Amino acid sequence: MRRTLRSVRRDDYLEFLSTLGPFTACSPTELRTIARASTLVARESGNVLVRRGASVREFFVLASGSAVIIRDGLPDVAMRPGDWFGDVDLLSKSAASATVIALTDVELVVMSYPEFSALFDGVRSFRRRLVRALATSSARRPA
Repeated sequence: MRRTLRSVRRDDYLEFLSTLGPFTACSPTELRTIARASTLVARESGNVLVRRGASVREFFVLASGSAVIIRDGLPDVAMRPGDWFGDVDLLSKSAASATVIALTDVELVVMSYPEFSALFDGVRSFRRRLVRALATSSARRPA
């Protein structure tokens, strides 16, 4: 049986979070903090999760399903469970740089800006994981 947010027992939720990209290096204490700060949401296939140019108010981690990042009207990056988005726009306090669309029904771990900001400032392993990912992605982009 596929493990999703709907099928995972409450007792296993912290373990489930620990399998998702930005949370893999977090301690049990940090995972409890993340669980308290996040909300679990489901969206249907075809749903626009973030629209380019819109104000970004949340950080998203794809927990199940698949999504795609659209840049300049074309599919750019396929997303799978464990991938995340919204961090760059929240950190830079800028509008969404791309559109993200659910390709299938998806489940997401979602944090508002205040929750994300508090975790970024207070959960060292979460911050390190995001900063490493940002550094890696910027190193691959042409100047």
